[in-house]
Amino acid sequence: MRYKLNRKGNIDDMWIVLPFMLIIAVIMILGSFVFDSFNTKLSGMSNVDATTKSTINTYNSNLTKSFDYGFIFILIGLPIISIIFARLIPSSPFFYAITIIVNLFIWALAILLAYIYRNIILTSSSLYTHVYTNLPFINFFMPKLVFYAIIYSSVVSIVLYTKTN
Repeated sequence: MRYKLNRKGNIDDMWIVLPFMLIIAVIMILGSFVFDSFNTKLSGMSNVDATTKSTINTYNSNLTKSFDYGFIFILIGLPIISIIFARLIPSSPFFYAITIIVNLFIWALAILLAYIYRNIILTSSSLYTHVYTNLPFINFFMPKLVFYAIIYSSVVSIVLYTKTN
């Protein structure tokens, strides 16, 4: 079967969105943690100017906030795009049972990804402390990935099957 490049949004977008959310969250957390460690070591150096330390500290706090707010933007933006594109494709009630089965697999994937995130964060107490204090949105959202997946896939399914053709 040939893959269509002009494909519009559908319920199978969730197979890509959920792992994407986990990957983005982990990259943001690790990037923020590494830069925070760099900032801590830089502030302990005596041969570095105080202006440089202040600038790097300000940049570090702004970068961490940007990561957190960027994650919220992705969290809200991807479902909106998927819902808009779900309105554009033709659908048949015949596929509703298949959509319910696919949703069950998507929810199982969300449970697995939330568990993976929890294990990544809890492996290091310093990483957990960093995420808890500096990235509150990511820390609030990622353990609740299952609820996000349930709401997201249900809304896309409703939009997909309640439109009039």
